[in-house]
Amino acid sequence: MQGYAEAARRRRGEIAGGAEGAALAARADAAMRAQGVARPERFAAMFLPGFDGTAA
Repeated sequence: MQGYAEAARRRRGEIAGGAEGAALAARADAAMRAQGVARPERFAAMFLPGFDGTAA
């Protein structure tokens, strides 16, 4: 469940934008890397698709 929480935190950071959003995403990425995730952005995309800017 921690993976889902960190993926959601990363997405929240992407949506928020700015310095606060970047900090949220960085915190989530660090937590996912600590759990052995090599590419946190892809991990988040797997669990929470649709945030890549291509959806209309």
